[in-house]
Amino acid sequence: MGTEPLSDSAGGGLVNTLVKNGALPEKILINDLRLKPILQPFCDDLQIELLLVDELDFLPEAMNSISDFLKGSP
Repeated sequence: MGTEPLSDSAGGGLVNTLVKNGALPEKILINDLRLKPILQPFCDDLQIELLLVDELDFLPEAMNSISDFLKGSP
């Protein structure tokens, strides 16, 4: 387990993901209320809507899709 504060790791993680992606999303969905005050300033600066949702039920399918893409599967 890392010793980095949640605010540092969450904000840095968002920035790293956006830089690697090379494009900005219109919305980011989160399911942890603790992340909202941490990520909101980044999202405001980048004009990204930050939405709190109950569940990220699409996440397993999205992870499988990304995994298949990285493996070169159709």
